Amino acid sequence: MLPLIREGIVNKFVLTCVLVLNFLSVGCAEYFESSNPPVAPPQEDLNDVPLNFALISKEVLGPNCVQCHSKFSVYETVARRSMAILGSVESNDMPMGAPPLSENLKAMLRQWVEAGSPLE
Repeated sequence: MLPLIREGIVNKFVLTCVLVLNFLSVGCAEYFESSNPPVAPPQEDLNDVPLNFALISKEVLGPNCVQCHSKFSVYETVARRSMAILGSVESNDMPMGAPPLSENLKAMLRQWVEAGSPLE
């Protein structure tokens, strides 16, 4: 009788774990499907927009990176890692678990990095 009780407890535990994981995966999938990616200015208009950390933070880092990389809200951290960030974004390694950034956002980030990652 004791093995049956133990087996019943294990089965309930496994079932509970499966249900919780399923709930979490559905919730995350709905979040990523329902969230609209930020819209950057069209690529031809990027020359007219002053590329600075505030714009990059608002359009790229805030909506796509800061959730996991909280230190990316600090200019010095981002400026120091700007080439690595750009490489991860252009190779679509980041943002992890989310759709790749739009070509406009990638171009905006690339131009900012190529300009020396200006603060203002």
